[in-house]
Amino acid sequence: DYDTTLTLGKSEGELSENTQVIDIEYARIRAKLEQIRAICPDIIGWLKIDGTAINYPVVLGEDNEYYLTHAYNGEYLRSGTIFADYKNNKSVYDNRNLVLYGHNMANGSMFAAVKKYFRNPDMLSSTEIYFYGFDGVYVYEPALLLDTDTSLYYYQIDFFGRGEYESFISKMVENARYKR
Repeated sequence: DYDTTLTLGKSEGELSENTQVIDIEYARIRAKLEQIRAICPDIIGWLKIDGTAINYPVVLGEDNEYYLTHAYNGEYLRSGTIFADYKNNKSVYDNRNLVLYGHNMANGSMFAAVKKYFRNPDMLSSTEIYFYGFDGVYVYEPALLLDTDTSLYYYQIDFFGRGEYESFISKMVENARYKR
């Protein structure tokens, strides 16, 4: 239940204060998203993680190759841009597992900040991930920290029923280095 997930562990007072801040930020970011959409129909949202350099537009292309080396405006960019797996739905709400890709840059940009969570996983307990999409704002609290490779099917997008989804979650929990 997505609505329950958004309010999990929050008191009514915390929700009201936080909602006002998010509403103001959303209006600002939504305007920026509209500007980007005029030149990039692949834009699906904006990813922001407070306390990190992660504050980027997110695109969803026709494959998982193009945005590895291109900016959202179509220009060649060695570092690429943050992008969702091409099998994801452009509506964030319609994804059970929104998979995002980005380079781990030596200069600290893109997803380089994620490494600090591996050094100090307790930081995750105070981290919130904000995804500003065209269909609303999603606030995520990280639950797992795991190393991945191609043997762990973390990028599964489609699930045939609740049982398959629960099995997927169990496998991620089982392989996690840190659980919140």
